[in-house]
Amino acid sequence: MRRAVFEDPASAPEAMRALLLKVSEHAHQITDEDLASVKAVVAEDEIFELVIAAALGKAQRQLAAAHAAIAEVG
Repeated sequence: MRRAVFEDPASAPEAMRALLLKVSEHAHQITDEDLASVKAVVAEDEIFELVIAAALGKAQRQLAAAHAAIAEVG
């Protein structure tokens, strides 16, 4: 599951999908309510693991895009 979320947060279980997409695209907009709604149905350990996977996946994609842009300009 972590690998799938790392590669695409939209592949997460429905209970966590909105939170993980927000982590990946708009992390600054995450609220206590976002976390509370997920905590109601998912264990905190799983939330932690998948949030980290989504964040690292996004960072990896951004780094790859930056490297590609640098390589393109020479």
